[in-house]
Amino acid sequence: MIMPVIVPDDVKGVSMNISLLRDDPREWSYAEDFSILDNVERKVYLTQSDMSGEMARLENVDPSAVEFHAGENIVEMHLHSLKITHDVSSMRF
Repeated sequence: MIMPVIVPDDVKGVSMNISLLRDDPREWSYAEDFSILDNVERKVYLTQSDMSGEMARLENVDPSAVEFHAGENIVEMHLHSLKITHDVSSMRF
């Protein structure tokens, strides 16, 4: 949680101690990513085109639960999205 620093008008300086967590991808993977180490140890990242292809592939696997949005309007031309639900036709975002 980010807390704002409020400096009163009559104070000329503020001291703040910020402690950061150490960068430990394995610990993060264990806590946040079901210990799928391949997700943090791989040094190859998908391109935008690859990501869009993967989202389209997911829609093809189960179109009753997955809907890929790309290029249907001005926003989706630049920001592709994936809707996953038990009823794709239930709502539009």
